[in-house]
Amino acid sequence: GRLLACQPASLAASRNFCRGAPMSCPACGQPLSALGTVPLRDFDGALFNRDGLYRHCPACGMARVETGLTDRQIAAHYADESLYVALSGVGVGGDTPEDRARYAHYLGFMQAHGLKAGTLADIGCSRGGFLRYLAAAAPDIASIGVDCDARSLKSLQQAGLDARVGDVFALPFAAGEADMLSYFHVLEHLYGIDGALAEAARVLKPGGKLVFCEHGAAPDEGVKKWQDRVNPVWKVLFGGCNLNRKMPALIEEGGFRIADLQSMYLPSTPRIAGFNYWGVAEA
Repeated sequence: GRLLACQPASLAASRNFCRGAPMSCPACGQPLSALGTVPLRDFDGALFNRDGLYRHCPACGMARVETGLTDRQIAAHYADESLYVALSGVGVGGDTPEDRARYAHYLGFMQAHGLKAGTLADIGCSRGGFLRYLAAAAPDIASIGVDCDARSLKSLQQAGLDARVGDVFALPFAAGEADMLSYFHVLEHLYGIDGALAEAARVLKPGGKLVFCEHGAAPDEGVKKWQDRVNPVWKVLFGGCNLNRKMPALIEEGGFRIADLQSMYLPSTPRIAGFNYWGVAEA
């Protein structure tokens, strides 16, 4: 997707894209050559489902894919139609049957480890699909959403849900306030995972639990080698997502004890990007 693409900032640039007009290389200033089109397909709606124009700079070798979209179009898409809205089948804010099945699995996992009431904070909740599910399916759990993006939290707040601005290194809780913290595809994105785990330990009550679901290093050596090869590019393209971390070991190194751990290759997903861990850790 979208992170592979370079977007023209203005309507005039968008028109130049559509005509395949000559453009200069942003790296060296020499003319770019148009080599052809690249089909772009995205998860959420039709905005990015288009053909991109592939350009190459003969002088310095840089290549870029242009979508023909303006910054204004893209900003509106992220604000109003992004994959965190209920149209999504993959985002943390979705409400598709697949999303609800995943949320039910998360809830069942939590309840099996003692969370049937009390305070749960979902860290990195974004638009809060899981929180909305909990409000209906488990009203005895006081669920709180935390995200660094205030705009993403607005719809949750408007729905009367507890949604707070914060981040993994400065959670908006007093020491020992939470019974359980959930991190769903959050830790895999962090550069300072030790700091995030230290903050988690601070806000959990004695005996509190950290629930996680994250990409991680595959057990098969051949897959792991490809994860290691791809990861430097992958994490740049996909918001810092790391495919090859030994997540259980990192969580234990952060001072937690793994109480339950499961793992699998996700179905219908390339194996290098599809190995997931999920589990419960105790501070």
